[in-house]
Amino acid sequence: MKILITSDVHGDLSKLIKLQELESFDLHLDAGDSNIHVDTLNMMQIVSVKGNTDFFSQLPPIRVIENSLGKIIIVHGHTQNVKSGFELIEYVAQNLRADYLIYGHTHNPRIEKINNITYINPGSLKYGDTYAVIDGSKIEIRKIQDGK
Repeated sequence: MKILITSDVHGDLSKLIKLQELESFDLHLDAGDSNIHVDTLNMMQIVSVKGNTDFFSQLPPIRVIENSLGKIIIVHGHTQNVKSGFELIEYVAQNLRADYLIYGHTHNPRIEKINNITYINPGSLKYGDTYAVIDGSKIEIRKIQDGK
């Protein structure tokens, strides 16, 4: 299974379209601040959550997805205060028994495994051109101009 992960698109629909043209995927997850209408996200088959700048969005603040990779939790990260520390986001992941926790908000890409939970922040598609890919057991941060 190949999963695309984005966050902090901040309305840059052209980069989102370009990414989906560059990469094949089975599932596209977005960690919020897309600033893109929910109907467009649904049409593009993007599973997203509400970020701190998604003011009028009706997206949920958290999603739980279970598939062949395990349990994946998606949050934006602002309500877990990820810019000040990692304790709250670890608490959420542990209490929901996550295998993966996807988050954004900081615009800084990061992949880290703590206590058997893999934390993935794809960075900002708009400001850093970064996204993440899970392809089987391989996880990496990529830049949109690098493509595959």
